[in-house]
Amino acid sequence: MLDLKTRTAQTINDLHMLLIGTESKLKEVKKGGKLKDLIEFYRNIYDTNESIKSVTKELNKIQDSLRYNVVPEKMEEQDLKTVTFKDLNCRITVSQVVKASILAEQRESAYLWLRREGFSAVVKETVNASTLSAIAKEKIESGNELPKTVFNVHTSERISLTKLNKQGDKTHGNEEEI
Repeated sequence: MLDLKTRTAQTINDLHMLLIGTESKLKEVKKGGKLKDLIEFYRNIYDTNESIKSVTKELNKIQDSLRYNVVPEKMEEQDLKTVTFKDLNCRITVSQVVKASILAEQRESAYLWLRREGFSAVVKETVNASTLSAIAKEKIESGNELPKTVFNVHTSERISLTKLNKQGDKTHGNEEEI
């Protein structure tokens, strides 16, 4: 059985070859000009990307388990903070990670505490980018715009893909010359 590193290298190589083939297929489909061919090509790329995301998500779970639990626990058992493996060309160090956030209902109290403790510089008003984008979209749809002297607004077109159920609801049909 091949080891993980060898199998991963083979898979990455296969993905690179797939990308090369995909780029030439894109040129071919673009020349053909049929909408259905473009949509079919997009759907294949979409499904492939979703599968890769799913695998990546699972790999990240395993990596996080090793990074935050399994390896630190094993190193603690052996009373180690740092270990070097020259044959693996790496050094591993266990360090404490601290993350903090403000409780939503305590935002004002937290800001007051930070200011009182000398951390005024970290207290800033912010506008969520997604919220601002929604406001800009609403303004554009109502025939207005955000002031260009104050906001940078970029618009573009994109498609979305909706997976159909087995019966194929919401289809446009099977036209060949769309």
